[in-house]
Amino acid sequence: MAILIRDNSISKPKGALLWDLDGTLVRRKKNDRFSVHLAAIGLDPETNNVTDLTGFSDWEVISHYSEKLSLSRVELKKSFLKLDEIQKKFSFDDFDLCEGINFDLFSENSNKWENFILTGNTKFRANFKLKSVGLKSFFKEENIFYCKFNESQIGR
Repeated sequence: MAILIRDNSISKPKGALLWDLDGTLVRRKKNDRFSVHLAAIGLDPETNNVTDLTGFSDWEVISHYSEKLSLSRVELKKSFLKLDEIQKKFSFDDFDLCEGINFDLFSENSNKWENFILTGNTKFRANFKLKSVGLKSFFKEENIFYCKFNESQIGR
């Protein structure tokens, strides 16, 4: 989903596009059941018993599964940090642009719109995905808002 915001009070009118990452800009090519979150907490990452937590942040998913295992706060933090290590094992070829997203969309609108991302991914995971599909250059680092340890989207 993208949200459009226009501010005409500056000398050169420029709007802001607020993007989500997963399912809007980037998707995994393989439709397998491998879960980086389960792998991070030490469970079988290919289990068929995965709860659908689409739309939840990395922190929320790790927290959900860790509650079932009664992990300590220290173990929970280690699992959250391990997400980035597991992501490093992925290939850039594992991700693709979502339907309707292309480089022309960003290039043609760069002087009218500034791109922002609000994602539930960790900083490393979000940047990995953006780089893998060639979109990283269209987003200033200060315009990408990531999920941090102990940060939830619930109640916002």
